[in-house]
Amino acid sequence: MVRRSLDLTVVGFGLSIAYVVGLIAALAGLFLSIFNQGAFLQSPMFIGQYRSIAEFQQYTAVLWFLYFLQLIGLVAVLDLREWGRKLVIAANAAMCVYTILRAVLLSQGMDFFQLLSLFIYALVIFFFIQPKIKEQFQKALARAPRNGKTILVIDDEKGLLVMAKNALSWKGFRVLLAETGEKGIAVSRRKKPDLIVLDVILPGIKGREVCARLKKDPQTKDIPVIFLTSKDSPDDIKAELEAGGVSHLPKPFDAEKLSAEINRVLGL
Repeated sequence: MVRRSLDLTVVGFGLSIAYVVGLIAALAGLFLSIFNQGAFLQSPMFIGQYRSIAEFQQYTAVLWFLYFLQLIGLVAVLDLREWGRKLVIAANAAMCVYTILRAVLLSQGMDFFQLLSLFIYALVIFFFIQPKIKEQFQKALARAPRNGKTILVIDDEKGLLVMAKNALSWKGFRVLLAETGEKGIAVSRRKKPDLIVLDVILPGIKGREVCARLKKDPQTKDIPVIFLTSKDSPDDIKAELEAGGVSHLPKPFDAEKLSAEINRVLGL
């Protein structure tokens, strides 16, 4: 599991608290402007800042919406969701653009609070686009089972197992590994994977026999099997299909082709 760095945790929680306070303040201002206009017209949040109550309400509504988007993004950020990081960046960029456009269109300068807000928005954007921060989200994305499907790879080549696990994990699959046919059968019965990638040449029980046994077992008979093997003659492929395989891919290992074939077989 990928852990958040201390600076990401502090910034995430800190900004979340700040945006909650901002949302509450914005709502309070809106309610005051609607239900007690006399008091609102005399309040510091209106005097010298806005030309009308309608202008304040429009500005505050937009601000509230963008704060709300950022709060949603920060909740996702604390769970290391990449879409949350992008949402926070986009919302802060929108805040910058809106603040600047408002000042230009209304032909009024920016006060100290607005300039400070722009500086903070820019700091937040800069923080979340840093490579070291982005890397945490990419690592979490690579390890997260996004499609909920589990793939069992049975092969005696340790290098291929490592490559297959990395490639399929990156594509969003949970990946189980077995180096022998016997282990593969045991894992299949215990874990019930959604699909099995199987080599033919294995120590002990060979791949076709493994597939045949799986297809005879009520617990595993419905699990589709893709053969991934260097045995690539028409007779070999025919024997694999007769043993119960649904597809054949030749070695050497090709991550994109394997992922595409798994998606096709599973209907993803």
